[in-house]
Amino acid sequence: MNFNKLFFSTFNFSFLLISILLICCLLLSSCADQGSDNLDFNNLDQGKFDPESFELPSKKSADSVDILVESLSEKGEKILEVDSSNVKKSYQPAKPVSQKNKKAISINIFNYTFIPDMISVDKGDYVVMTVSALDRSYGFALEAFDIDEFVSKDGFVRFEFVVDKSGSFEFDNPVFCATGCQDMVGLLIVD
Repeated sequence: MNFNKLFFSTFNFSFLLISILLICCLLLSSCADQGSDNLDFNNLDQGKFDPESFELPSKKSADSVDILVESLSEKGEKILEVDSSNVKKSYQPAKPVSQKNKKAISINIFNYTFIPDMISVDKGDYVVMTVSALDRSYGFALEAFDIDEFVSKDGFVRFEFVVDKSGSFEFDNPVFCATGCQDMVGLLIVD
């Protein structure tokens, strides 16, 4: 085979392959950009929650609870799901909460770190907590208040609880994700 024919046929094939790869990359990057303008993890409806107008899902039995979980879809749309995992625990509806006892807390998880990693609340506060995972999937567990959630990459979970204990309580990441996960610890301080 002639060198010129071999060179130009290889060149044409390489050029075609690179062109196809470039087009695919451009298409994928434009698809990934759609919907990302709506994601703002620093301001997730804080302070706009009204617990008096919020209805809890109905109980399935005397000792099981449905948990309302809010997350983001891949397109950035809010999704509300009811987790009917029949968590065994005593359940009593929360008493109406005054405005001064409501606390909206937002925690971002990034690079194996809780931001902030220390939170102060008062006993009796009604806490609405939003936990966001910014760079990968993590877990969030606050065992003292029976909270154990999975947070998907670029997603968040929101949950509520009444602070009924005093003291200092650790929260951590129970999901193994890499070598930095074991050191992920934060502190909830209840006065």
